Amino acid sequence: MHTRYLQSIVAGCCLFLSIAAQAQTGAPGQSPNGDPVATTLAMNVPDSPSTLLRSGVANELVPATPAPAAIKPSVTTTAAIAVVSHPAPVAAQVSQNETRTWRGLVIASHSAAFFDAWSTNHAISEGRGYERNPLMKPFAGNGSMYAMTQVAPTGLDFLSHHMLHSNNRFMRTMWWVPQTAFTAGSIWVGTRNVHVANSGH
Repeated sequence: MHTRYLQSIVAGCCLFLSIAAQAQTGAPGQSPNGDPVATTLAMNVPDSPSTLLRSGVANELVPATPAPAAIKPSVTTTAAIAVVSHPAPVAAQVSQNETRTWRGLVIASHSAAFFDAWSTNHAISEGRGYERNPLMKPFAGNGSMYAMTQVAPTGLDFLSHHMLHSNNRFMRTMWWVPQTAFTAGSIWVGTRNVHVANSGH
């Protein structure tokens, strides 16, 4: 019984001493003068800018300036287009002898065509011959025959010239055949016409 009484007295003394110490230093949440109203006002009044800066709250209240967005360099991928340029075909080299031969065949083919036209008209005028070609028959026996017989050799001249300057090996080698064949054929036909015209003499 006496022990419990002594414990109560000691506990009461400790509580009194703690209350007295708080009254002198000021309890947390109260103003220094112990006025509860002042304490409440002090809690509701916002801190000054200096206090905010010291406490680190100002950094939260002041809106931070957004950092400029990093500009990413636009990478433009340019597809490299490989242009395969084919070299222009090189024209065949024509010698001077080939050029002279071509010109000689031009003169020979047109002369043979003229001879064919003259011999045909001569055989018809003698009454011993006639034109067998249906395309040339309307012009046989008159002067238009000379003009019409020059059409075929003119076309063959252009054909032989094209073959002469061709890069094709076969055409390049056989360029002289069209003019030569026409010349030989016209001479043969003209000679036959002359033989027919003179057969009655």
